[in-house]
Amino acid sequence: MEQSFLKRASDVLSRVQFEGFEYITAEKGPVVYLQIACSSKCNVTGDPMRWTGRKWMLSEHMTDGEIVQTAFLATKVAIEHELRETFYYRGQAIFDPHYDLEKLVVLRSQPDALKERDPVPVRWPETV
Repeated sequence: MEQSFLKRASDVLSRVQFEGFEYITAEKGPVVYLQIACSSKCNVTGDPMRWTGRKWMLSEHMTDGEIVQTAFLATKVAIEHELRETFYYRGQAIFDPHYDLEKLVVLRSQPDALKERDPVPVRWPETV
């Protein structure tokens, strides 16, 4: 990947601001990516910690606007991740993103795992 794209992406992201978030660009092999970093507290222990979000691949064909939109989406996803860790029902973070997938498969395979309301028939207004 050309160094010029990494520099351009870094320059564009240096103008993005969201309180508490840092927008990092780096490359691994031929791939340039964006990653969010944030210093906050651990949602489990309450201890101060620095965390990073997932890596978002950037293409050298992206416009500046697309790079900024990717930063916006990365911000939304990181905030949703934190929300899922801190949204409680009966004292449990029921939407926590760190669940063991295999345990979720076991839960979902149980016939009574879902609770849905009875279907309500749709009544369409009569046409004239």
